[in-house]
Amino acid sequence: MLSSFTSVLLPVLVLGVVYILLTGLLRFTHDENEPPLALDSIPFLEPIIQLLTRKHKLWLYLRDQSDRPIYTIRLPGVRCYAVNDSSLVLAVDRQIKVLSFAPIEASATAGTLGTTEVTNEIMRRDPTGSNGHFTTFHRAVRPHLSPGLGLDGMVQKSLGAMEMSLWDAQQSGVQTVGFFSWVRHAVLLATTDGEYGPGNPFRDPSFEKAWFKFLPGVPIMASGILPQLFARESLRAREFLAQSFEAYFHDGHHLNGSAALLARIDHGVTAGLPAADRARGEVGSSMALVNNTVPAAFWLLYHIFSDPALLAECRAELPKACSVEEDGTRTIDLAYVRSSCPTLNSTLLEVFRYYGIGTVLIRQVVEDHKLNGTYLLKKGSYVLMPNVTQHYSPKIWGSDVQSFNPKRFCSAKRTDPAGLRVFGGGTLLCPGRHFANNVILAFAAHVLLRLDIRPVPKHQHDYSRAWDPLKMESSLGLGVAKVFMLPAQDPEVEIRGRVPDEVWRVRLL
Repeated sequence: MLSSFTSVLLPVLVLGVVYILLTGLLRFTHDENEPPLALDSIPFLEPIIQLLTRKHKLWLYLRDQSDRPIYTIRLPGVRCYAVNDSSLVLAVDRQIKVLSFAPIEASATAGTLGTTEVTNEIMRRDPTGSNGHFTTFHRAVRPHLSPGLGLDGMVQKSLGAMEMSLWDAQQSGVQTVGFFSWVRHAVLLATTDGEYGPGNPFRDPSFEKAWFKFLPGVPIMASGILPQLFARESLRAREFLAQSFEAYFHDGHHLNGSAALLARIDHGVTAGLPAADRARGEVGSSMALVNNTVPAAFWLLYHIFSDPALLAECRAELPKACSVEEDGTRTIDLAYVRSSCPTLNSTLLEVFRYYGIGTVLIRQVVEDHKLNGTYLLKKGSYVLMPNVTQHYSPKIWGSDVQSFNPKRFCSAKRTDPAGLRVFGGGTLLCPGRHFANNVILAFAAHVLLRLDIRPVPKHQHDYSRAWDPLKMESSLGLGVAKVFMLPAQDPEVEIRGRVPDEVWRVRLL
């Protein structure tokens, strides 16, 4: 009897002692000048439990629980500061030297791409200095992704691929497809053609298949948490992709690629990166290129086609952007679409806000720093800025923040500059945002003018079926180079050409 009682009591006592010791350690190692603690009822473990339970909604839960401007989260061996207040988000953006992404970028890049130690050492060297690898990399590449000849060349190649893809859809009668899969394939080829030109490796079906096997394992590879165990298939796919890019360069296809691609290669050569690692670098560049353009284009088209009033309004805006050439070709003026189609542009921005919540912007504290002169951030810690906190803030967007409102951005009223973080912020504002906007709007204009899309009828000739509501995936919201939430299902739709023989193209300028 006593033995049985002891066997029950002893583990309870041990757990109690461990709990008291961990609680004491947590309190003793927390400076009173740091942001207040959160998720500390089970020391060091509650953040993990809550994240696995609540997923990306954890950040909203924490914000709504206390509405603190910033708070501290302690994990085993890791100290994080999660930012709620938009003014503090902007304050973090300004501290580019002491709150830096560069050390994280070096580590995550090495893990994700499997680069050699030669390259890893180059990436780690002087990460926050003006001559650090990533600083000089962005300095070399950004001009070619900013408005100008380099960007125009990329967009023009993308438009050519887009026009061919949609011509096939327009001519093929009624097609039954998975809507997301169809958009994904078309936008993937359009964006990568813009970057890689006629030798685009994504044109190989085996490469595209490997690409989608690679992506699920990226967070594990970036974190370095036993990728050989938890991301084995992704690692195999990565090696296939890297070898394919090596062949792409060996065959000289890059010479017909974009100005940004050539700038990346020149920078890698100058930095001393081995040729094999320069090829691996393109796996990372492709993630930045396509991971967010595809879901944004899909959600835009889904919301427009599933809302008859919105579809009619967007289609009513577009004819003013069109002209008919002497040979009968219909030309869409992309500059007009960008500047003078308010409902279409507002819907796209609402897609950015509503679905661009799949990541947490992160910085490493390089040295002890008092944020805004108030909150002590300790060296070696991490600053977390979840997109969902700002994108779903009632203070910024109003009481309907949880609803998708396509007219939200039709007003000229300026919003909080920290309220929309889909392209990052500060010096890390995504250089590819101009390319992404052009491709998404051009694709949407093409589809709206050339195609009809409706859900597959449940019964023959039953064409009155409404679209089913489509939910977002259940995600931790810790995407690596993945800002947007994906759809939880791939709805079946019928696609048909509106006027099959019409020829369309897009004029960039």
